[in-house]
Amino acid sequence: MRIRKVRLKNLNSLAGDWEFDLTGEAFSADGIFAITGPTGSGKTTILDAICLALYGCTPRLKTISKSTNEIMHRRAADCSAEVEIATAGGVYRCTWAQERARGKPDGALQTPHHEIADAISGDILTTRKREVPKRVEELTGMDYDRFTRSVMLAQGDFAAFLNASPDERSPLLEQITGTEIYSRISVAVHLRRREEQEIFKVLEAESSGINLLPDEEVTRLREEKVTLVENGDKLQRGICQCRTGIAWHQEGARISHTIAETEQEEADLTEERAAAKERLIRLRRGEVAATQEGPYRRVTTLRERQENDKTSIIRIETELPERIAAARKAEAVVSSEEVNLRNAQKQAEQAAPVIREVRALDLQMQSARDHLHDRLREQERAERDWDTARKELSKTAEADFITPAAAEKSELFLKEHGITESPDTIYLTLTTIAKEIADAVPGDALRLLPPETTKTCTIAEEQVISLERTLADIPWYRDPDTLREKTTVCQEKITRLNSLLDRLRDGADDALRSSELTERIREKKQEAVQYQKTGEECGQQRETRERLADQMEKNCRLAARVHDLEEERSHLEAGKPCPLCGATIHPYVMDTATLPRAAEEELRQERATIETIREKEAFLLSVIARSESEAEAAEEGLNAIRERAIHRGEAWTEGCREFPLDLNLNTPNREEAVHVALSAVSQTIERCNAADTAIRALKDQARSTENLIHYCQQAIQIFGAAEHCTGRTTLLRSDLEHLRDKRQNLFGDINPDEAERQSGRIIQEKDAALKIAQEHHQNILEANANLDGKIQTLRVAIQTQGKELEEAEHQFEEAVCSAGFLGEGDFTAALLSPEETAVLRSERDRLERRQAGLAARHATAQREAEAHHASAGTQKDEETLTEELSALTTAEQESNTRRGEIRQQLRRQKEEAARYAEQETRIAAQRTETGRWDELHALIGSADGKKFRNFAQGLTFAVMITSANRQLQGMSDRYILIQNPDLPLELAVTDNYQGGTVRSTRNLSGGESFLVSLALALGLASMASGKIKVDSLFLDEGFGTLDGDALEMALSTLSSLRDQGKIIGVISHVPALNERIGTVIRVKKESGGRSTVKGPGVIRHAA
Repeated sequence: MRIRKVRLKNLNSLAGDWEFDLTGEAFSADGIFAITGPTGSGKTTILDAICLALYGCTPRLKTISKSTNEIMHRRAADCSAEVEIATAGGVYRCTWAQERARGKPDGALQTPHHEIADAISGDILTTRKREVPKRVEELTGMDYDRFTRSVMLAQGDFAAFLNASPDERSPLLEQITGTEIYSRISVAVHLRRREEQEIFKVLEAESSGINLLPDEEVTRLREEKVTLVENGDKLQRGICQCRTGIAWHQEGARISHTIAETEQEEADLTEERAAAKERLIRLRRGEVAATQEGPYRRVTTLRERQENDKTSIIRIETELPERIAAARKAEAVVSSEEVNLRNAQKQAEQAAPVIREVRALDLQMQSARDHLHDRLREQERAERDWDTARKELSKTAEADFITPAAAEKSELFLKEHGITESPDTIYLTLTTIAKEIADAVPGDALRLLPPETTKTCTIAEEQVISLERTLADIPWYRDPDTLREKTTVCQEKITRLNSLLDRLRDGADDALRSSELTERIREKKQEAVQYQKTGEECGQQRETRERLADQMEKNCRLAARVHDLEEERSHLEAGKPCPLCGATIHPYVMDTATLPRAAEEELRQERATIETIREKEAFLLSVIARSESEAEAAEEGLNAIRERAIHRGEAWTEGCREFPLDLNLNTPNREEAVHVALSAVSQTIERCNAADTAIRALKDQARSTENLIHYCQQAIQIFGAAEHCTGRTTLLRSDLEHLRDKRQNLFGDINPDEAERQSGRIIQEKDAALKIAQEHHQNILEANANLDGKIQTLRVAIQTQGKELEEAEHQFEEAVCSAGFLGEGDFTAALLSPEETAVLRSERDRLERRQAGLAARHATAQREAEAHHASAGTQKDEETLTEELSALTTAEQESNTRRGEIRQQLRRQKEEAARYAEQETRIAAQRTETGRWDELHALIGSADGKKFRNFAQGLTFAVMITSANRQLQGMSDRYILIQNPDLPLELAVTDNYQGGTVRSTRNLSGGESFLVSLALALGLASMASGKIKVDSLFLDEGFGTLDGDALEMALSTLSSLRDQGKIIGVISHVPALNERIGTVIRVKKESGGRSTVKGPGVIRHAA
């Protein structure tokens, strides 16, 4: 993985939008670059931006959320971090950003935004805050902890791996090298072994819970089952015979009941047919009358038509006089509407010329109003522009554009360079003019602009241009960067002088510390000798007591042997030989005293005393080792003080070459000489700062004066435009008032279009009324004519229909008489409705079907009775058969119940036997499986996962130490890192300068710890868990503890990584890095808690 680009905005002191492009030739050519600057300038913030963009947190701030954000610049309303990384899978861009509400620095924090995208295509991979770090881990193979251990070594965590204990180092190795799988395997083996043991116990418990019957009981149950089957067959045959006899009796009773029931239904049917006789006769007369229903309907239809025509003639003759009167009235209305229409047309012709003249005046007035409205808008806009220009001009004129102190420095700067013109005089003149302009009012004759105002502004502008040309001849004014570069050089000198001063002050502390360490070495050596003597005395005392305890133990064993024969002695009998010695006298049988316990108690006390002496010896040895270790540490500290004294002398020599210092000054006077040099450099910085302040003030004065001239000229121009708009508006108002008076005198407030439309509507209404009246009159005339014709038509129809009716009535009378009816009255009485006919027919059909059904059922029942009497089923009566059936059924149920019980017992016995066999098979298989996991658990299993993890991490740790030693040899040939054979995760060093002595890493000096930590970091980076190639490495601080030679070796080692395609970023405030590293990014403190960045690949984007 390689870091290609970093971009940040408003993070800590780096206010603004900064971008760092690490793909340039300067970075790839050297392979190493430095980020330098004073403490607190924001160097580490660049690394924080990388962590923030990738993982949403930084080594210094673990939580950045909606409720807290300590990394945003305090005067900013938003911040962001963006990093572009290259992996084997492609190039990706991670972005993190957060804003405040309403875009204000004091607004509430909003929810941060975090996303990862493909840098080539721009496709967004995810925008969920929790998924982005996981996606980064998938793409790079590193989570946050692994990233900060193998790619970015944060400030304060540089030596975390070196100083960690084995238990602390174990999880770090897991995070860095991915050996956490071994912990999971070890724990999984432990859990699996416990699960298998529990399964084995459960299987044994289940097997003991299976109950099997004895073989004799099984045989007895089977024989009883055979007997019950045979008895059941006999009972079943008896039950069938009883049921057959009972069925024969029941069938005879059923047939007799059927015959009696049929005979009763036939008697009921005879009564029902007698009751329905009248209705059936009516049905037959209705069916005959239905055949003559057609002629009867023709007669009734002709009669109804004849009656309707006579009624219509009477009604029409009654309405005819009223309709003639209505026709005369409608004719009079038509004449009246014709007169009204002619009057309305005449009035419209008289009003037309006046309407045309009024309409022309209205058009002229509308045009005048439009012009006036446009001029009013222009006047309003001009007045707004004038008000804005006046306020801006007043605000600019009243503002204090420069502080008195800065004005004083600028005046002094002008005098030093012989310049008599001052921006203050020009500015005061313009301020007076600006106030006069601001007090003017457009359209007010008493408050117009003075005519000389424009000329005064022009003169002031020429004076400013002349002053700018004069100042441009001053080099520092023309190029302020040279002045700032000189200030930077002086500040760097102050830094080096302060560093030299710190070294001189440390010399006094080292002298006092040297005396303390010398005395401590003497005390610890004496203490070790004294404890050595005491330890030897304890050893002699322990050996004496151990010999005594061994003898006491032998005596106890002999006594125990005699005691062990007590059981055999209890079986000896007087006069009978002993089976061991053959003696017939057994004295110990009579002596039943038990073995005394006093010897054993004395032996335990002696052993306890020996153990106490051993503990005292161990304590003395640990005290001796601690004293020797402390003495050795004190000697190393004394050696370090001597080395620092040598380095301090070299630093003084180098300082004397760079600054006007006396090389031969004694130590007490050196600090005073450095203070004098610091004072001289500080005075130079003060002079440069004063000149810089004056130049800034002069440029601010010139800029403010030019702004004021611009605002004055702009206000004069806007004022003239407003005056012109006011005059035009007054003239247009006068023209509009004249037109309005003329129109009022001619037509008042009446709308000509409305008046014309009203006249047209009246004519249309009169014309429509005339047409309606004419149409109504014509309709009445046509209706009267239709009524006359209809009366004639009806009279002809009545004569024709009368003849047809007489003929139809004669034919109907003949047909009715021939059908058997006495006349029309008898015929109509015989007619039935369709519903009544359907009911009567249904009743007739039902009676006929019932008669046929009963006859068939009676014949069938007679045949069944004859057949039943012919087949005699049994000689027993039904009651006897029922009692026998009940007794046999009860016996069969008892037999079946017992057979079911036996069948269930045998089935359960079979199932239990099969389950027992299966369980034994499972127990055997589980016993084998449990044994396998017991063996594996003995090798690698543990509850906390340490057994297998420590073994695997020990191998990984050895590989890492080998890789780290290759890096360490390039920086120093003194030390070799080694692994403790007894504690695989414990680290020590072999000191080649002290005959290969093995030392603890905790006794290394600050510079030595840094070199070893750097070697370990490079070793870890080269491994990176085998998942990904790490091509970028960032080191934050730590170089300040190295002397010149060690620093040179460390940087040479880091530079050699360029051949492996790696880029190393070093962050430090050590000035010497600027001389030894060619590519440098400088972070410079500015006022107001801000910093700026300069260097290759640095881009500052506009806000």
